[in-house]
Amino acid sequence: MRRDSSGIRRSRRALTLTVVAALVSPLLVASASRADWLFPSGTPVASARTGYPVVTVPDRGGGVLVAFEGLPVPGGPAIRVQHVTASGDIAPGWPAEGAVACSLAMLAPNGELRGVSDGAGGAFFLWIEGSVPLPFGEGPAYVQHVLASGVRDPGWPGRGRLLANGGSQVHLRALQDGSGGVLAVWRDLRSGVEAIRAARVTLEGLNALGFPPDGLILSTELPSASMVNPELAPDGTSGYWLTYAALSVDTTSTPSSYRVVHLTPTGHVDPDWLGNGVALPSMSSAQVAASSGVAADGAGGAYVLAMAGEEARLHHVRADRTFDPGWPGSGLALGDGRALDVFQYGLSYRLARDERGGIYAGWVGRERSRSDTTLATARARERRVRSRVAYGGGGRRWREHDADRRRGRRVRVRDLSHALQRLVHV
Repeated sequence: MRRDSSGIRRSRRALTLTVVAALVSPLLVASASRADWLFPSGTPVASARTGYPVVTVPDRGGGVLVAFEGLPVPGGPAIRVQHVTASGDIAPGWPAEGAVACSLAMLAPNGELRGVSDGAGGAFFLWIEGSVPLPFGEGPAYVQHVLASGVRDPGWPGRGRLLANGGSQVHLRALQDGSGGVLAVWRDLRSGVEAIRAARVTLEGLNALGFPPDGLILSTELPSASMVNPELAPDGTSGYWLTYAALSVDTTSTPSSYRVVHLTPTGHVDPDWLGNGVALPSMSSAQVAASSGVAADGAGGAYVLAMAGEEARLHHVRADRTFDPGWPGSGLALGDGRALDVFQYGLSYRLARDERGGIYAGWVGRERSRSDTTLATARARERRVRSRVAYGGGGRRWREHDADRRRGRRVRVRDLSHALQRLVHV
């Protein structure tokens, strides 16, 4: 082991980056006609030493683009991208070590690398330079466009372009903007006021109309409060849902809260949601941490997952800014968990709708052991949650039980994680 200039310990060993294909059924195995994915280890993407973080972006043919901190170029480190086809092969014409997406780019050690499809087989890659060591990790954010061929867009700077005209960005999130460009949000530490800002960058590498070089401020300043840890999701039509936390140092005058805001298709705050949108109800300042998760409900509203102290709660906010009266006033209690603080940018809560009107919720469970983890699913029926162990480890069979307290059953799995990872289906 050795330490780099930032004090982070890094290994001298060469790492092999792999992409693993999940085999869904025997029919898919037969149709593949070969073990292209080198099951169970995956397909090697780059043989030289590679670094964290890694991000994947689907291509238009069932394959994937994989970006990572890869083989350096003369003069410094580089972000590289590799194209893996649906059959598990490296796409013809792509270098064995991946194409250079950005040269002389030093990634922040906290994993701030994001990828968004451009809709044409290429991708936008966004990252934060590691100008400040952990635990803070803020630095200037960049964005680069790589074509489907693996070539950097000739209309863009080879180094990528600054996303916000300076430094002090952190907790970067990004989505397609619906017009061939990318919409990004982040927590911005400039000007002495921590705010949530956004940039919308067109396919030509220019800021879209209404987005200043420093980024558009989406949050509204509150006394003694910092706006932290934004999460972004499509609203199911052409707009977006945005969540973040308002953390106050003087909760007697400004209580801390989780906020939910709707954005228009252009990425601006919906006029009906100005002023930091709505706060999640029935939550004291002491219960508010930092991170949250959000997903569209398919009917104009949103599901929001947040920690209330050490309990994961799911809320349903409707398009008219009200909360679903059929839900518990304090949100649906899903189970215990671990609150994430403002320094844990690489971790977040996840929500994803199923095809039957339900939703999956995932969060970091409360730490019990450095080698234990859990993965469970549940479905809510008449205010009861039916839980299922989805990953029991050690060859255990799936088990199902009623959980009156809406908690999934714990199953010990060794050598996976220091935290309990929980997945619930509601």
